[in-house]
Amino acid sequence: NAPSLTITPASFINVTEIIITGTSIISGALPIGLTYLYLLGNSINWTYSGALPTGLTLLLLYGNSINWTYSGALPTGLTYLYLYGNNINWTYSGALPTGLTLLYLYGSNINWTYSGALPTGLTYLLLYGNNINWTYSGALPTGLTYLLLYGNNINWTYSGALPTGLTYLL
Repeated sequence: NAPSLTITPASFINVTEIIITGTSIISGALPIGLTYLYLLGNSINWTYSGALPTGLTLLLLYGNSINWTYSGALPTGLTYLYLYGNNINWTYSGALPTGLTLLYLYGSNINWTYSGALPTGLTYLLLYGNNINWTYSGALPTGLTYLLLYGNNINWTYSGALPTGLTYLL
C-alpha cells in the first residue's frame, strides 16, 4: 500500500516547486505560491475547480488515473501541461487553459480531438503513443509549429487538418 499525504500550506512557505510520487491519497491545500507541481504515479482521477494554485505554470501528472478534466479545473495561467501515462480519451472544449503553449499527452488513450478543444495559442503538441486514427479539419490550432503523432494508427486526414505553419511533424 502506498502512503497517504496531507499537505498543509504552512509547511511549504516560499516553496515554488513540489514533487510527489507514489502516494495513494493526497489531501489538503497546496501552497498558493506554487508554480511547478509534479505528481508522479499517484491515485489522482480528477481535479476540481480551484484545487490547484492559480499561479501554477507547469503541471506534470505522470502515470496517474486521470481520465478527463472539468472545464475550469486547470489554472488559467498554466503554460506547460504534461499528462502522459494517463487514460485521457478526450477533453471538453474549454477544459484546457487558453494560455497553454505545450501539451504532452504521450500514452493517454486519446483517439481524436474535437474542433475547439485545444487552445489557440498552443505551439507544441505531443500526442504519440495514443489511438488517434484521424483528425478533423480545424481541430489543431493554427499556430501549432511542433506536432508529434508517431505511434498512432493514422490512416488519413481531412484536407486542411494540419496547420500551415507547422515546422516539425513526426
